[in-house]
Amino acid sequence: MFADKRDLHGPAINSYDMLKFLAIVTMIIDHVGAFLLIDYSWWRVVGRVSLPLWMFMIGYSKSQSIDRELILLAIVMQIFYPFMGNSSSLNNILITIIIIRYVNKNWIYPFLDKEGKWRIWLVFICMVVLMQISTTFFTYGTIAFIMSYVGYIVRKGQMGNNEVMYVCAAFGAYFMQQLYPSNPHYVLALAILLVIEAIYLFHFRIKEVALMSDNIRAKVIGVVARNAIYLYVWQALLFLMLQSLVLEEYGPFSLPEWYFIR
Repeated sequence: MFADKRDLHGPAINSYDMLKFLAIVTMIIDHVGAFLLIDYSWWRVVGRVSLPLWMFMIGYSKSQSIDRELILLAIVMQIFYPFMGNSSSLNNILITIIIIRYVNKNWIYPFLDKEGKWRIWLVFICMVVLMQISTTFFTYGTIAFIMSYVGYIVRKGQMGNNEVMYVCAAFGAYFMQQLYPSNPHYVLALAILLVIEAIYLFHFRIKEVALMSDNIRAKVIGVVARNAIYLYVWQALLFLMLQSLVLEEYGPFSLPEWYFIR
């Protein structure tokens, strides 16, 4: 999920950095809608594109190692959760990342690397069957696995009809899982965003972005993208703290009626 070493893809800002920057921004938007502006579903519409971005980067990364930094930060988040009114591990996505990397490295990737296009579909079917029950044990459940294999396919450079069908199936499964609001505007907007995201990720390649190294915008993107793991932890703890300390006393923030379509 998080590849933060500055020499991972070179010192220049590249498309991988831009992808992480976009994932961070949409994640923060999602958390604003989840913790603060809970009555306005449009924040969640935009925020729903964040998870596929993170999971794509897990599958796209050549390394599936579980480093001490990731484990330490997952423990830190888990320690602070009870003090913020959340004693469950269900909202600690770092635990999900650890599980995905371990399972993929030791079982799924060795299986998929063997001959046979049917293998990706067997894994897909198994993950779909486990989608509902798996959310009981870790954040997002096996839909996170399903989305990570989109990154795996793109990294392998496999661009045939079988791979196109898998990407469509993966995003379709994710779309169906997110259909909790009854607002038809939400459903349509989410569908459009996910189609655009699927097309973009399927054609993703790492390449340098035309930004000057001394450009302020480039520096901001570089700092955010290459410190993503720390930004994730701090913003998650901040939103949890706001929810437990502020919203319980004053209630959710309200915006004017005209601001969003409910």
